[in-house]
Amino acid sequence: MPPEPAVAHHDSPRSPTTRVALCLRAIRGHLSLDLERPVDLGPLTVRSLAFSVPKLQFPVDLSGGVSRFRHRRGILELFELEAHLPRLAAFLTPRIRSAWPTPSPRVTILPANHGLVVGVADEHAAVGFQAWLSAEDQHVAWIVADARGVGLGVPAHAVALRVAQAALSGWAHRHGSALVVPNALSTMVREVLIDAGARTPDTQDIAWTETHPTADGFLLSAARDAPPFVPAPEVLRATALARIAEQADDALAAGDLEHARAEYLAALEAAPKHPDIAIRIADIDLAMQAAPASTLASLVECMPAVDGGIVAARLLASVGDRHAASTAARRSAEAEPLAPLASFMFLEAASFAADVQDRMNLLDEAVARSPGLAACRWARAAERLRIGDVGKAVADYGSLEAAARGARARFEVTSTAAGKLLDHHHPAEAARFFERALRYAPRSIEATTGLARAFMSVGDARRGAALLSRAVTLTARTAQPHADLLIELAQALADVASDLPGAIAHVRLVPFGLPQTVAARALEGTWRAALGDLDGATIAFGHAREAFEMLPPPAAAPLVSWLLAAAEFEERQRLDRRCAFRHVEAALRVCPDDPALRGAFRRLASASAQQPPSADAPPSAPPPSPPLAPTEIAQPVPQAQDHPVADECRVDELTDRIRANPADHEAALELCTLLDKLGRDLDLFALVAAQLEETTDPRVRSSLLPFKRAALTRLASTARAEGRPDEAAIYEETLAEMNQE
Repeated sequence: MPPEPAVAHHDSPRSPTTRVALCLRAIRGHLSLDLERPVDLGPLTVRSLAFSVPKLQFPVDLSGGVSRFRHRRGILELFELEAHLPRLAAFLTPRIRSAWPTPSPRVTILPANHGLVVGVADEHAAVGFQAWLSAEDQHVAWIVADARGVGLGVPAHAVALRVAQAALSGWAHRHGSALVVPNALSTMVREVLIDAGARTPDTQDIAWTETHPTADGFLLSAARDAPPFVPAPEVLRATALARIAEQADDALAAGDLEHARAEYLAALEAAPKHPDIAIRIADIDLAMQAAPASTLASLVECMPAVDGGIVAARLLASVGDRHAASTAARRSAEAEPLAPLASFMFLEAASFAADVQDRMNLLDEAVARSPGLAACRWARAAERLRIGDVGKAVADYGSLEAAARGARARFEVTSTAAGKLLDHHHPAEAARFFERALRYAPRSIEATTGLARAFMSVGDARRGAALLSRAVTLTARTAQPHADLLIELAQALADVASDLPGAIAHVRLVPFGLPQTVAARALEGTWRAALGDLDGATIAFGHAREAFEMLPPPAAAPLVSWLLAAAEFEERQRLDRRCAFRHVEAALRVCPDDPALRGAFRRLASASAQQPPSADAPPSAPPPSPPLAPTEIAQPVPQAQDHPVADECRVDELTDRIRANPADHEAALELCTLLDKLGRDLDLFALVAAQLEETTDPRVRSSLLPFKRAALTRLASTARAEGRPDEAAIYEETLAEMNQE
């Protein structure tokens, strides 16, 4: 590993290890200058350095000591470099952070035969890779291989290359997956001897010879006349792959996935069925969201799917083979030496497992491999809640609270845990965690509201209402009160204190333009009706419908029950079926397949014909014209042509006649003609539907059916033109049923 230039402190007695001291020794009949003690060189330690001084005539006068010979040009005979992995990890962590999306990743460096295992992890993602050591002549190269990751969102090998390049920035030149430190031996020798005031010896004809592990790292040696460095089979394999896939690796490191994939395919043609290249292609396909079936088929041509690690596990899950996916993820996790990465792999394996016991065993393994990884405990607690093991879930939440550092972090843990317990209907345990959260943040609106909801759920409505009132007070000091909070407090006032006026005052604070506005105005209408203010209730329910129609369908769909309540009020208490029909019609546009809405729509469409259609015309009208005979219904009415206002008045008169005598079919046919001319298709459809139910006379029915068919056709066309395809489908379905009859 290349060093950072050492800084000498000759005059500092407190840092003796940074002083470079030389001593004279005789080696192979020559005079040699050696290091007196090991020297730190950045995160590394130079344990031995010896160079001979040639062309001396014996006997030699040694009275001048080292100072007499250190300026002579020597020949390097021995160099030993030792790496202590804990120091190396601490030194490289700030560099690696620059290549990681979160500010405080955990960096792990483990020893491996002929290299290192490097891992980087945070609370949401992890990557691990092998860094194989290769030494040739005086150069040192680190080969990045076998990258695997979880939660990255991009291919793991791309992240590994970025991490390695950031760690060696300024020292190494990257060529694909190989990061080469040129002339590493001569550079380090020069850095050490500059501090000793000695001349750099000749380093020609000496090369790296061997590497072997130490107690907490590795030792790299160079010795004259020793056998050269012989890489291990793993290193040879990684070096060959780096050479074959160099162009693809460069494109991948640059983020050009399309180009990288094309280059990897070319490399796979040069090295058929190479498993590492196949894995990298599959990882790119996952990032690009390509068809998983074809990607998996290509991968299994090079290896068994269950041996493909976490990449193959995701592909298997995507094609529906979740058992094989769990098996592949489990095998990858069991072989993973990096604890955080192994825990994330066990989490993925648990997400693929179908059996509850298997899932719990995998989650237990995830926690055991990396007990400090909060994501594992959150996942296990969530599964325990799901299966009803509340006691153990609470224990996990307690462990998370104990592991958190600082009041803010502990508040986040306790409030989140309380919310999850409340969502799973365990209000007593949720209340305890909300109380603990309020100890860390006494003025928290979220925790106060949550505690109020928990008390309401356990039946302590008075304490819940008091806490809701406090939460509203807290929000009012900083911003406009939250709509949900206002509605909850209003409901508490209505249910606990029977304070309907106070409840109405709170829901009226919810402004227009929010999804909560519908519920707020509907509740206002309900409470006004309970107080006997029926006119005010009608206005409030009308505002609820207006707010409903302002929302996009996905946001409005959960709110249709409020419009049904409004329709029920108008139909039963106000006896205004036409207004009730409008509420149901607005809801049906959003949820056309709701059976309750469809039934109410058909019932109210028939019943509304018994009420006068709404008109914008004034109540005054000229004397009525004689009714038309049934055979004249297709002819226009001259008075209606010349006087539209008179037409509206005539509509009111005919409606009154029909209400007085539903069997007055002549009046009904004339009214159908007028409604058809005025374009009031919905009123026309409701009138015809009611009349068809009142009569069995074939002549009358045959006269009414064309009006119904024309009204349905225009209603469907208008609904489609205005972007309401679901409503249009209802009209078209009714029209199709008529045509079949």
